[in-house]
Amino acid sequence: MVSRKVVGEANGGVHKACVERGFDRDFIVQVVLQPDWTEERGSDEWHAFKRVGNKVLRVVVAGKQPPFRVVTMFYDRRVKP
Repeated sequence: MVSRKVVGEANGGVHKACVERGFDRDFIVQVVLQPDWTEERGSDEWHAFKRVGNKVLRVVVAGKQPPFRVVTMFYDRRVKP
């Protein structure tokens, strides 16, 4: 398991969202650290993408250096795998 010093949570709601949406925390950490591709969004935010079957998972991340903070995650229907 990756240390929380590398990937943390922006708020307690992120952990709840992981559980509710069926995401494993270790998988989200893997997406942040080894995404298929990324997009820069503003000065301190970026999005990590991972293909999962016929879907694309988007993880919104704050921070350019560790510890990164996961803001939210969701399957993005607008992005084609």
